[in-house]
Amino acid sequence: MMTARRNYVALRKTLKSRPKLVNVRSYNAVTFRAKKRMKRTFLLLLIVFVVGPVLAQSQFTAKRQGLAIAVKAGTMGPGVEIALPIGRKLVIRAGGSAISASESRTETEDDLSVRLDADVTWGGFSGLIDFHPFANGFRLTGGAYVDNREVTAYGTPVSTYDLDGKIFQPERLGSLSATFKYDQAVSPYLGFGYGDMTRGSRVGFLFDAGVIYAGKPTFEMVGTGMIAQTANWATTMEEGLKTFTWMPVISLGLSFRIL
Repeated sequence: MMTARRNYVALRKTLKSRPKLVNVRSYNAVTFRAKKRMKRTFLLLLIVFVVGPVLAQSQFTAKRQGLAIAVKAGTMGPGVEIALPIGRKLVIRAGGSAISASESRTETEDDLSVRLDADVTWGGFSGLIDFHPFANGFRLTGGAYVDNREVTAYGTPVSTYDLDGKIFQPERLGSLSATFKYDQAVSPYLGFGYGDMTRGSRVGFLFDAGVIYAGKPTFEMVGTGMIAQTANWATTMEEGLKTFTWMPVISLGLSFRIL
């Protein structure tokens, strides 16, 4: 009896320790649902990362409208621009800007008073084309500026000058003038910016940054009277200014779409 009981207990332990049989039908169902979820996830990722940007870009470019104007201010002075789209990613712009200022004052040094006058003329017209590589306001810009950049200064004594007991009248002392300018009439431009005048909201923000190749500037001095020899420094001054061939251009503006 004891031997039979031990055999019965051993048999029960053996049966409990055996692994359960896998339900093949349930396993196939679970596997099918997992594969289905993976397919849905893959399609969702495909829409988000591939189809989404394409649809967003087509929607953004579809909003491109017509003529727009802008008011701007920057290193070329205050100005206005007009813009017109010529394609899904291309916009042409034309504008003008100018700085015109004059200043006069009298400086006194070593008992000699000199009247100083300065005139600044800076600005002109521009023709630009924008390329929008992405579905946003970022753009690459190329074109040219047709402008006039010139600074002129005059110095004229307005008092007598005592030199070792000798009195010299202003007419005897003479006068001096200096002119700094760029002779190159057409200057190529290359830059980038943000803002699209021809799509999106009717009112927008504009930013431009780039460089103009203006060529080598010239510096001239003309003197009369006793100070005429000072004009001989013009050549030395011009040599020092030859490195100013590239000019930075930075501007901010507001655009208004009218069509």
